[in-house]
Amino acid sequence: MQADYCFLGRRDEEGDTITVLTVTVEKDGDLLTVYARQKGAGDVYAVASTVAFLNEMPFKKFFFQVDPESSTEELQRAICGKIEGAMPRLSPKESKGSLGLAENANKRGEAQLRKEQAKLKKRLNVRLTKNELLTPWAIRNCAFILNHFQPGNDGLTVHKRIHGEDYKGAMLNFGEKCQFKERREQGKLEDRWPFGIW
Repeated sequence: MQADYCFLGRRDEEGDTITVLTVTVEKDGDLLTVYARQKGAGDVYAVASTVAFLNEMPFKKFFFQVDPESSTEELQRAICGKIEGAMPRLSPKESKGSLGLAENANKRGEAQLRKEQAKLKKRLNVRLTKNELLTPWAIRNCAFILNHFQPGNDGLTVHKRIHGEDYKGAMLNFGEKCQFKERREQGKLEDRWPFGIW
């Protein structure tokens, strides 16, 4: 397993950089992309999401590799401390190639997020920014799309490699308007199936 941060922004808006934590599995190419509010172990959401993702893996022992930066080492300690069998490993300093799996996953995630942003702009006239409410969801959705629908070099998706068959669940496009059923009690004249955004 490898993890790395990537930073997404626009040239004209320096203060609006979106930080994404990418975690990838070497064996099957499984990928997690998480919106990181901050780097390091202080981001409870990123740590909890990564721990949940890694706990789903069938491996009893594995190396969890990161760059030798203080924030990524802190994140690594927090995650490895919560998962039995997770062994920390650092990439050699100044060696981008040793974390190549995560770097490649960053590029795939960045490309997918650009696609999602283009669709959101067209569909809802929404632009992904650091403070946009849809940004964390869009980032998580990128990994879902890549894991379930993008074939690898072997022609198989991650889902098919893991489960032996293609994903067959019903899908809506991220940001698509849809109807949903309210779970709360409602008055007799309230709409039971209001519109929302998936």
